[in-house]
Amino acid sequence: MKKKWTDSLLVLTCLAVMVSGIVLHLKRHGIVVESRAAIKMAHWLTGAAMTVVFVVHYRACRRALSGMGRRYRFFPIVTRLLLWAFVAVALTGGVKLLSPVKIKDLGLVHYWCGIVMSVSALLHLIVGLPLLLKNLRR
Repeated sequence: MKKKWTDSLLVLTCLAVMVSGIVLHLKRHGIVVESRAAIKMAHWLTGAAMTVVFVVHYRACRRALSGMGRRYRFFPIVTRLLLWAFVAVALTGGVKLLSPVKIKDLGLVHYWCGIVMSVSALLHLIVGLPLLLKNLRR
């Protein structure tokens, strides 16, 4: 029961973080988003929530990784990439948030780490989605 809600919440928070991050990135392409401060706050809050849910999900599922790895050869590689990309996104986001000065190109590094994390999360979800849907039906 707990795993079903954790997995579902992780998918929702991940989507919220990705959408808010993309909206924030649009400024770099000349599209001005009016409520930028509100979107930045939503991005930060959903990112913090995703971090908590990510840790719970990781602790609950790390043993199942070996079984999934036997069935899908690429799954452990994608999952490890996802883990490292998540750590990089969390660290660069934390430094961006807490640094008293602006660090050149840190936002771009955070953005690209977020892209890698998003793609690896999608690949991870493709394998895990049938299991998630089966758990939701119960």
